[in-house]
Amino acid sequence: MKHRARKKRAQSKPRADGRIRARRALLLLFGCAVLSAAASAQAKPTAPVVLVARVVSTDAISGTARVEISAQSLIKADAVMVKCELPRGAAIVPGSGGWRTDRQGRQVLNMRLALPPDGGKLIIKAELRGNRIKTGVTAGLELPRPVAPGHAKTPTPPKTQPRIIKTSRGERLRLHK
Repeated sequence: MKHRARKKRAQSKPRADGRIRARRALLLLFGCAVLSAAASAQAKPTAPVVLVARVVSTDAISGTARVEISAQSLIKADAVMVKCELPRGAAIVPGSGGWRTDRQGRQVLNMRLALPPDGGKLIIKAELRGNRIKTGVTAGLELPRPVAPGHAKTPTPPKTQPRIIKTSRGERLRLHK
């Protein structure tokens, strides 16, 4: 700094650094609030439901898959309803569906599905219903294709002709194993 600048600074009244810092902090806080409001306005609001669906296991021989679906409400609601739309050619194995509680205490829907021949997407809809509440969320789960029948089973040995034996009387006997 030059000598004149130092003199001018010394002659002016000392500023209260606390007021300046408070103003800057207030402006920064206001700017952050405006930015966060703009960011939240751009984001799409989502339903307060956590929906998790996954394929747990598949059985290549029977052409089925075990699916788990859990829907948890983040707000207090009277009921959480879960609906499934199966792809063409898929079916729920009778007697395989049921609700249970997992290790975290959440309600989980387990079911076994007969896989569609071309694969497809299982569409799951979870809906919250209650006093002045009716909202929901939709999710999709890609189902695997069933394994071709020839690849799923162990290969069978080729059939051989049965052995024919003649007895001393001239009778023909077939031996089967």
